[in-house]
Amino acid sequence: MSTAARPVPVLASVACGLAMAAAAMSGASGAASKPAFVTVLLAVCAVLAAVRWRAAATCAVLLVVVAIGLADPPTVAAAVAGLAAVGHLLLRHAAGGTATVTVPALIGAATFSIVGVIAAGFPLQLPWSPLAAAPAVLAGYLLALRPFLAQRQLSPKLRSS
Repeated sequence: MSTAARPVPVLASVACGLAMAAAAMSGASGAASKPAFVTVLLAVCAVLAAVRWRAAATCAVLLVVVAIGLADPPTVAAAVAGLAAVGHLLLRHAAGGTATVTVPALIGAATFSIVGVIAAGFPLQLPWSPLAAAPAVLAGYLLALRPFLAQRQLSPKLRSS
């Protein structure tokens, strides 16, 4: 389906992409703000290019991630940029005719953003916490893949072969 047939999701994705870029630069200061600003400008160009080329939406999100790493904005600004990035990607891919904007996707994005902001608010100084992150991520992936890794029952037709 062409983008001309579904202009509302495309325009909404551009709005989310621009909000994502703006949130990434809010509160940025210091020497790293100049390279971060250039990265955000590249992300804005990628957001605009995503109107015609869907893969540019992903490039825009990755550029904003780099800008957040360079600029080190406040936690809430990074969370807002993340929520806008989710909206940008979901809406841009919804413009292709697929139903990607679902209630569980929106609830999941909002929940992870809230949990991230709350977790960043605790001033824990645990030197071993980066070591625990990798096994925690692996456990999360395994839990997410569990339904796909379960053995499937073979149909009677396949058993006789």
